[in-house]
This record gives sequence, C-alpha cells and structure tokens, in this order.
Amino acid sequence: MLGQKDVAEFRETVSKWRGYMTTLENVIEKWRKVQGDWRILRPIFIESEDIKAQLPDAAATFQKVHEEFRELMFEVQEEPLVIPACTAEGRLEKLKYFETEIESCQKALNDQLESKQKIFPRFYFVSKEILLTILSNGGNPEKVNEFMGDCFDGMNFVKFQETEERPYRIVNGMEAKDGELAPWHHTIKLEGAPEQYMLEVEKGMQKTLIIDLENAKADVERWIPTDLPRGIWLEYYNSQTVLLTTQIVWTEETISAFDEVEAGAEGAMKDNYTRIVERINKLIDRTLDLTLSAELRTKIIIVITVDVHGRDVVNEFVVKKT
Repeated sequence: MLGQKDVAEFRETVSKWRGYMTTLENVIEKWRKVQGDWRILRPIFIESEDIKAQLPDAAATFQKVHEEFRELMFEVQEEPLVIPACTAEGRLEKLKYFETEIESCQKALNDQLESKQKIFPRFYFVSKEILLTILSNGGNPEKVNEFMGDCFDGMNFVKFQETEERPYRIVNGMEAKDGELAPWHHTIKLEGAPEQYMLEVEKGMQKTLIIDLENAKADVERWIPTDLPRGIWLEYYNSQTVLLTTQIVWTEETISAFDEVEAGAEGAMKDNYTRIVERINKLIDRTLDLTLSAELRTKIIIVITVDVHGRDVVNEFVVKKT
C-alpha cells in the first residue's frame, strides 16, 4: 500500500499499521516457539521428580521461566486483543529472555539424555519424547514397561511378579510382540535409574534364551527314542529357541552325513534326506489336531517351512552327489 501513488493522505496510518504487522510477526513467531518449548519441557522439569533431582540448576531456571510465563499468559487473558497483547512494552524482549533460558534448559537436558544413552545404548534408537517419558517415570517400572517394545526388537513387555506393593518391580518373564510368553529362569528387581535396570533386563533376556537353547538342544537326544517326540518337544520352548535348535540340528546332521560320505558311506546323505522327510510328515500329522492353539499351530507351521527348505537343500546334495 505504501508503494501506491495515492497513499499520501493515508501514509501515517499505513506506516503505523506496517509497524504493527512487523511487530506482530516477530512477537507471534517468538511466542509460538517459546510456548511450544515450554509445553514440552513443563512436565519434565515441573512434574518429574527424577529429572528435577538430576538437573537441579536447570530445573530451578525453568521453574522461574514457568512462573513468569504463566503471569504473562494471565495478563493476556485480561487483554486478549492481538495488537495490545503483542505491542505491550517489553513484550518481545521478555519472550527473547524466555527463549534463551529455555534453550539453556534444553541443552542441559540433552546432555543428560546423552549420558543415559551412553549407559544403555538402546536408548539411541527411541524418540526423544519416549526417552523423556521413560526417564520421567523411572521410579515406576510398570509405566516404563509400556515402552519396552521400543527398546527391544522381539520383546514387547516384561512380565511382573504380582505383589501387594505397587508398582510391581520383580520381573519373572517376558512377552513377545505377537503375544508369546517366555518365563525366565530367574527374577530381577527393577530399582534405581531406568538406564541401569534396563541393562539388567537385557542381560536377563539373554540369560533366559541361553538356558532355553542349552536345554532344548540337550532334549534333542530324546527325539529318536520317542521319549519326547519333536512335535511335543517344541511345545516346551519359545519359537525363537525351537527354530534355532532346529537349524543347529540340521547343520550338525548334514555335516555328519558329509563326513560319512567321505568315509565311504555313499547312502549317508540320502538317509539324512529320508530322516528329514519323516520329521516333516510327523509335524504335518500334528497340524491335523483340531485342538491345537493358534499359537502352537503357527509355531509348527513355521518349523515345517524351515524343514522344507532344509529338505530341498539336502535333496540337491543327493541329486548332484555332492
């Protein structure tokens, strides 16, 4: 408008409104940023006792900003028109001060988060919002458990031993993302900082899977005398352990067949093929049982799929006389 030739009579008014628009743009942009950052940090520095204890200086700084920002918002509530709200004396300077102080709090928080990530590196792979929620609720393992699946690829939740005291703290099992349960061979108690007890959860998961694998592999010897047929054996172990044991057994038996062939037993690999086919057929017969649970049926079908792949590889050895 100021560039028009007929503006002379209204130049003072238009110039005044241009000044308003420039001020409004600067103030509102700064205000939105300050309010957005304040909204994110408020529950962290005001409501989380853990964070306040770990970052007392930053928490005190934010507390001061929090109180002054609330006062400003109450003032605006009394005078909600946009031009008076944005052009009040010292308004932009006040918002810049809030921005600077909030940025110092954010830097302290980011440094603190990085120190937690270095202790428990899986925290690097969760969003900042989730990590803050975990740390803000570190004293409540049940709340932290809601985000266990964000830290572990296969596990969704840990299972707690129910006690009279809440929140529950004693872990005695875990649940996969598809709902499969895996009891632990021991228990751990989730106490202290979350980055520390999450390390214990990781070790506990690994320890249980190692023990399960050792037991499952030892029980393979009971397949042949039918003391514990494979179709029943796989009910006692989680799917991951069953699949891994199955592939270990296939590898060992196939290598053994190669050794026998090299020693002169020409039919050893064909015998290995026949054994694999018999195992597959027995598992197929097992799937005909209409009383099987959906979870067990899925486990058996996946094992059959892996077996069929192994069968085809061994058959190729036989055909090519490898």
